[in-house]
Amino acid sequence: MIIETIIRGAAIYGSLWFADHYKLGLQVNFPYLRTMFLGSCVYYYAVTTACEMKAKAINDTEEFEYMNPRPGSHTITLKKTKRDYDLAVIRNDQIFTLISIFIAGGLHYYFYISQPLIIQMFSQIVGLYLSQFVQVYHLGLPAVGRLSRPWSYNSILNSILMLKYSIETNPPIAEFNDEIIKIDQKTLVNTASSTSEPSKNKPEAVSSSVKDNKENLRQRQ
Repeated sequence: MIIETIIRGAAIYGSLWFADHYKLGLQVNFPYLRTMFLGSCVYYYAVTTACEMKAKAINDTEEFEYMNPRPGSHTITLKKTKRDYDLAVIRNDQIFTLISIFIAGGLHYYFYISQPLIIQMFSQIVGLYLSQFVQVYHLGLPAVGRLSRPWSYNSILNSILMLKYSIETNPPIAEFNDEIIKIDQKTLVNTASSTSEPSKNKPEAVSSSVKDNKENLRQRQ
């Protein structure tokens, strides 16, 4: 995981250096940038589609159990065939990349900035070859060890469910503030009641001390 993070970070840095070196941020070079971006998108979907077709051709019907990646689900483990699981992983990755492509393209189209296209162009190709299903189906590596199922993959639905689950399990800060206010109010009431009780006996104590002083004065006289 650390090596993959370093590779992805290096890809982003390298993409920005490449764009700056070849002046792709200039509007006069936008046609070249857009052509390379579209080419990277076509290449990504060509490779993932080839992986999808290969998974269907192999048709591995062996079942295996894996932990449910959706947070807050009542079903802890799931059971699928390797074919269905691999196809679901590939389609989730395709959908996630498609959304990223639309976001990068929208930012470039409306604000005329080149960085989103450049970063997406490099990161989707690097992420493609870091994907475990690409290493298994496209590069032909055995699905053992680091490449054994279940695989890590991007999923918009899982991200939304993770956000929803974190909100449900962690109450908003307003609720904590309400509890703190209630506690403070109880503390104030208890403090006021404890201080008011001695004050009731105060006049009696003062009057008794005055009487004692008067008696002492009489005895001295």
